[in-house]
Amino acid sequence: MRIGATRHGRLGDMDQGKRQTRRGFGGQSLMVELMTEDHLVGDRTLPAQVRRVGGPELNSLLNRAFSNVAFTHLGNLDEYGLTIFNEMQVAEVLIELERLREFAKTEKENQVLGEVIELAAVTQREHRTSLVFLGD
Repeated sequence: MRIGATRHGRLGDMDQGKRQTRRGFGGQSLMVELMTEDHLVGDRTLPAQVRRVGGPELNSLLNRAFSNVAFTHLGNLDEYGLTIFNEMQVAEVLIELERLREFAKTEKENQVLGEVIELAAVTQREHRTSLVFLGD
């Protein structure tokens, strides 16, 4: 696991015109949470009040969006591991998350997307906090 990269390659690959082939988010549901720098590099115990959002609705939404549009950062989500966006990267991730709104078909998908956007906004505001997508 490296910040700014996934098993799919560097985050900049999409900028260079390399369209990724994605099988889709199957199996376990993709979840999103905030992690502090301390959690990422040291103490691996999660705080009791960790807020985790996502689930099948996020998977469906991402599958629908990825089949229609390329995403520079979200297109690199690792469905089997961690994808980490730090406070400097999250501004661009927020733009991509907002673009997902047009693909939300249900109230629950809109709600989950809103919660993910809210976590991303916290990452942007709070120093030493990262937005983490957790795959299977």
